[in-house]
Amino acid sequence: MASGSSVRAISPSATRTGVAAGLLWWSYFDRVQPAVEHRADELEESERGRFVRDVYTYAHAPIVAGVILIAVGFEDAALHPTEPLSMAFRAMIFGGISLFVVGVTACTLRAFGVVPVERIGLLVGAAVVLLAAGPLDAVWLIVLIDVVTLLALAAEHYRIEVTPGVSAVHHRHD
Repeated sequence: MASGSSVRAISPSATRTGVAAGLLWWSYFDRVQPAVEHRADELEESERGRFVRDVYTYAHAPIVAGVILIAVGFEDAALHPTEPLSMAFRAMIFGGISLFVVGVTACTLRAFGVVPVERIGLLVGAAVVLLAAGPLDAVWLIVLIDVVTLLALAAEHYRIEVTPGVSAVHHRHD
């Protein structure tokens, strides 16, 4: 009986953390990973080794660390969905999102010389949500993170796919 009510209490929160995980997956594997892979294929053999080292080693270290920190914060949210998330766990989630965004930004900067401003917007939105979330139940905090992430990804998709001639990125000039 107690385990059944525990499952019912955790399920909505687990669903929301699953949505967040799916959004993170989408944010990387739908656009960044194929674009970086395509860029590697375009490079001359002499440049490809350094590029692959930079992108898949240096830039991916913060992505992986970010995913781990986000998972720790989300686990606490899933275990205590109707309680406010402590500042320590909110800081872990923000740190994780920050590392993830830094890694993705490093990938796109190295590959294309651009900074994905929508990802920076995600970082700012997440900071606002996590700082203002003090009394908010953990489940609603995750919903807000999901919404901010979805909005950032939709804006990026719109910029790249719908209005490709209008650039909202900062280009690196070598």
